[in-house]
Amino acid sequence: MRRSSAAPVLAALIALMSTCGGGGGQPPPPSGSCKTGGTATGSYSAPCNQCALESCNAELVEKSGSGWASQYFGGDGACKAFNGCLCQCLAAAGNPATCALSTACLAMVDAPCQAALQAAQQCLAQRCRDTCR
Repeated sequence: MRRSSAAPVLAALIALMSTCGGGGGQPPPPSGSCKTGGTATGSYSAPCNQCALESCNAELVEKSGSGWASQYFGGDGACKAFNGCLCQCLAAAGNPATCALSTACLAMVDAPCQAALQAAQQCLAQRCRDTCR
């Protein structure tokens, strides 16, 4: 009897781990990334972020890094230098808006990063316009 009563608890625990990134959900964030609390889509809406993951993942990886779906930014992608600058600024207890607009970080937005930013915005606007914004 004990085994049958533990089965639902075990199933719920496995489901919880997979939705929180444990047990094979999202890959670990790349080295050099940081968790900012922001989102790569600009939205905290679950449907928007699900659409982005399914339809614009490649573009958002280039923009924000491969940990974007777990709210980790930087470490890789076309905007690695910009996101790394943001991570360093935020680690120094900086304000996210001040960090993003700092001349030091803005200088890191090169042509490949600009293209990645534009591609991500276009993808979200075209493929996720009904669920995002």
